Amino acid sequence: MNVLRCAPRLSVCSRPVLSSYYACCHRALRPAIRLASTTSTPAPSSSSLLHPTAVPQDAEKRLHKKLVSLVGSWSASGTVRSRLRSFGIDSDDLDPLLGLFADRLRDRSAWITIYDDPAQVERLWHTLSTDKTMLSADRALNQLLYSWVADNASDPALLAAVKSDSLSRICALANEFDYRHLASRFPAARCLRRKIIMHVGPTNSGKTHNALRALAAARSGQYMGPLRLLAFEIFSRLNAGQIIPLGADATSDPHPEHDAQTSLDAVSPLENGGPAPPAVRALGDARYVRKCSLITGEERRDVKGANLHACTVEMCDFKTLRDIAVIDEIQMIADPDRGAAWTFAVLGVPAVEVHLCGEETAVPVVEALLRGTGDEFVVNRYQRLSPLRVADEPLGDLSNVQKGDCVVAFSRSRIFAAKAEIERRTKLRCAVAYGRLPPEVRSEQAALFNDPNSGFDVLVGSDALGMGLNLKIRRVIFTQISKYSGASSQDEQLTTSQIKQIGGRAGRFGVHGDKDASVGIVTTLKKEDLPVVKAAFDAPNINLPYALVDLIEGSFARIMRTLPDGTSAVVARDALAFCARLPPHMTATTLGMKVRSNMVEADAVVGTLATRDRENALDIPYPTLDENTAVVVLELLREFAEQGRVDITRATTSAGLLQALNVAAKAQQEGTAVARPTETLSQLETLHKVLVAYAWAFWKWPTAFYAHHTVIQLLRSGEQSMDYILRTWAKSASPRRRRDIPAKGGAPTKFRRTTAL
Repeated sequence: MNVLRCAPRLSVCSRPVLSSYYACCHRALRPAIRLASTTSTPAPSSSSLLHPTAVPQDAEKRLHKKLVSLVGSWSASGTVRSRLRSFGIDSDDLDPLLGLFADRLRDRSAWITIYDDPAQVERLWHTLSTDKTMLSADRALNQLLYSWVADNASDPALLAAVKSDSLSRICALANEFDYRHLASRFPAARCLRRKIIMHVGPTNSGKTHNALRALAAARSGQYMGPLRLLAFEIFSRLNAGQIIPLGADATSDPHPEHDAQTSLDAVSPLENGGPAPPAVRALGDARYVRKCSLITGEERRDVKGANLHACTVEMCDFKTLRDIAVIDEIQMIADPDRGAAWTFAVLGVPAVEVHLCGEETAVPVVEALLRGTGDEFVVNRYQRLSPLRVADEPLGDLSNVQKGDCVVAFSRSRIFAAKAEIERRTKLRCAVAYGRLPPEVRSEQAALFNDPNSGFDVLVGSDALGMGLNLKIRRVIFTQISKYSGASSQDEQLTTSQIKQIGGRAGRFGVHGDKDASVGIVTTLKKEDLPVVKAAFDAPNINLPYALVDLIEGSFARIMRTLPDGTSAVVARDALAFCARLPPHMTATTLGMKVRSNMVEADAVVGTLATRDRENALDIPYPTLDENTAVVVLELLREFAEQGRVDITRATTSAGLLQALNVAAKAQQEGTAVARPTETLSQLETLHKVLVAYAWAFWKWPTAFYAHHTVIQLLRSGEQSMDYILRTWAKSASPRRRRDIPAKGGAPTKFRRTTAL
């Protein structure tokens, strides 16, 4: 990219950042992708690695024949016709439009609008091969229809057969969702020739080490992570001087000790045969203090004079040019719910140097995203610092659980059943960590497990225990190797990637007292499951097939103007899935049936609001599959739409949620166990999610959602109560106040919510 041509667009940036940018632009300006590695492992560079299984040479002909055979029944489908009408196509235009499309598909003129690209053929082959329903073929035909019309809008046959209004609506949606050159939608980033550095490796490899040190050394920068808790830790440590900047002389540091309590994979990687200086130190140092602000959906802390800020990925700043950006957990780019935030951050963050930290499996899809941007691309690979092995024998019985073990189950009921059995059959007490628990509470439970003096020597958790937690696990024990799937409504076997990710939590380098204890061990409860786990660890890593995309900021209003009046917002999301023109390495975020149902209901409540308010209201973060939470959030939205002012106390009291908090608070005050811990804990989990949704809404509508200070206090009280219930929910419990349970070193857990605003 020609930097001189882009220079005028950088006038809004500060002079120090500009000078830093131009200082690093002496290198050649031609578009390039350079792959480097800290190991001898060859770097994947072919987009075909996104789909590693073979595709037959005649795949293109076979796929064309298949879609031609389906187009007749597809065109006659009532579901398809209803969808096209919802997209704004006149009913009278459907027969001539679909008939002409079928003809053009047969003679291949419609087919080649997408499938003249071998990579698209490969993608469609794998999609249809793995999807046992007709949904993928339905989407493929709908996308072909819109691409063909958009490319041939002046075709006399089309103009004669279809009304101009229908054609213009088709073209408007096809153009809005033309993501083939998505990078161009982020002009601030395209003014730069960024240097993208991927730090990839397994758990406990120190892959975030160099990225954090680069951030601490930068004159300006931002950290983006998946959890508020991780953003808060970066915010706290930078302001406390606990992250050693790159280039600092660590040899003169009187207190160089690494802080083992960090939730970040920032253990020192090996350099020149020995560990590098620590990135995160146990004690703060005034020399390393960096002013940093915090920005998450529910909380903002502006530090005067700060040129660094830490945020969740969804809060990425796409406008301000900075020296350094760090995007953590890059493998989340394929997450079906949140992955689009990582995709947009990778393409759009305007920083001279961008560090991406995460798993090796994300390398090919990130490389594919960056092709054509002109960005330089470097891959640094890190090796696991503690050995990992699969046991020769299964555990056989939960009575054989030992101190330092992590027992894995995949439902809340199974987790608490395992906890109860372990505590009944052994002298050990169990901390727990599962997805419905707030990150702050999971962090408290992890601190209890890590602390040798807490009395909690075993962790029982789900696959949610990994992210954002530093766990001193000696052995991971799978009680099952299947997990309930909402898509199929039944248990499905864990994928190779899932087994590796969960099992890889075993063995944390440098956190155990002896050398042998740092060896991670993975095993199963049942004998028949052990060969599956062994095969998974012997298998090569499976690369992520796609990066997720979603509606781009500002597009919702344009889409709703294109669609017929009175259209539900759900239709806009359907239009993305069925009309988008996507490159082979992208896929659109889609709505499950339950999510669709909840969104339709919510949109009926807020549909009369201004378009921007309507969009924001539908973006309020809460687990839409959680029916109890969804009901209360819907009432908050109804009160907002009808009255313009939302009383959090009334809403949570009427749902019985504040009563649960009062019950737990009373038990905590009296030092007794809660009478019905399962029910009370579930209600507190729901309360927490409702409060987070309210806190998020405050930053959009501070007048309507006015009780932010009260909500933050309730959040902290709820987290304390949940932690108290979990600590006293054990045999021979001797209840102690939460503040008396020390983390490592005798201090309370560091990174938890405070009521300061």
